[in-house]
Amino acid sequence: RPPGILAEIIDYTIAKSLYPQPELALAGALALLATITGRKVQSDNGVRTNIYVLGLAPSGAGKEQSRKTNKELLSLTGHEELIGPERIASSAGLTTFVKAKLSPLFQLDEVGRLLATMKNSAGKSPHLFNIATILMQLYSSADTVWIGDAYAEAKKTPTINQPHCVVYGTAVPDGFWDGLTRESVSDGLLGRMLVFEAPGYVRRRNPKIIDEPPAGLLSAIRWWATFAPGGNMRNENPQPMTARHTPEAHARFCSHLDGIDQRKQSDDADGAALWSRSGEKVAKLALLFAISRQRETDQIDINLDDVNLAIRLANWLTRRMLAMAEAHVSRNAIESDKKKLLRIVADSGGRIRLNELTRKTQWLKKRERNEYLDELIEAGEVEMEREETPTKPVTWLRNVKIRN
Repeated sequence: RPPGILAEIIDYTIAKSLYPQPELALAGALALLATITGRKVQSDNGVRTNIYVLGLAPSGAGKEQSRKTNKELLSLTGHEELIGPERIASSAGLTTFVKAKLSPLFQLDEVGRLLATMKNSAGKSPHLFNIATILMQLYSSADTVWIGDAYAEAKKTPTINQPHCVVYGTAVPDGFWDGLTRESVSDGLLGRMLVFEAPGYVRRRNPKIIDEPPAGLLSAIRWWATFAPGGNMRNENPQPMTARHTPEAHARFCSHLDGIDQRKQSDDADGAALWSRSGEKVAKLALLFAISRQRETDQIDINLDDVNLAIRLANWLTRRMLAMAEAHVSRNAIESDKKKLLRIVADSGGRIRLNELTRKTQWLKKRERNEYLDELIEAGEVEMEREETPTKPVTWLRNVKIRN
């Protein structure tokens, strides 16, 4: 729970929530602060505040309140123009909107479906397949000029100076993770995302009736949304203010980067790809925490607490992402079925009766199920146990990793 503006957005979101989800409230708050500071502030290592944030929770668990909060706060402060479309129909549409608004917030529901559509559209629907490519390019171009696809007519080639695209997407966990591919892990799309996952369903709470958000929160959002260092933010080449690290914060950040370099040398390709983006995430999060803490000012320093909090959060999100990618992302249909089997065992507490597993895997033929189980046993992923009972023996399957 970072201090300052972010904490106030979180509190307001939770107060109005029927099903309060603090993790998603933080995710939405980060996306809002990233939007209103777009093209206006950078750290002394050149990092901007543009981020891609995802909030995962089961259907009906309270994913929508953070999106509503962001819309409400931007509308009440007179900056609804920053609210982008809630669906992206094509890569060209994405490019056109970012070029027109420069610092938009795309709040996308059912991101898992979008990812699955993009995954299955290669060669058939390039306008969908290329969305991921454009998102990756825009993410890395916030401090420079982004130049799009070349056309026969040069004037049709899109050019955006310092594009600041922010995404806050929501999805159900399985739909999101199953929509990913090995390519999206290794090519950097997943590595660019801050993926927050709610623990599941929570008890209903009567939301508070609030006439309007706290005046201090509205003032802070309005200040940043209208702040224009160097003049008009529609200028072709805006000059953002610079937030500087204290010596202690800079040393801590550098030691974190050294640790990432060591991880990349020892991890597999997927792990190295995800950890390679961790340093940039830490830099962006530390900058956002510093802005949140110091509120309405053009003199911002990034201190040791900002960096330490950013490292804790980024490390947690990266480890969680690696675990979920290992459990869900597959190279082919056979590997996907095997991982589904492992997840069923894991979701049963790491141990399940064989006949119960059979009931839960009716999509598989008996021969396929037996072959997959034999291969998982041979690979040391699961163990089969036989338990004698007064009636008849019971066969159990145990997830070896969970047991260990």
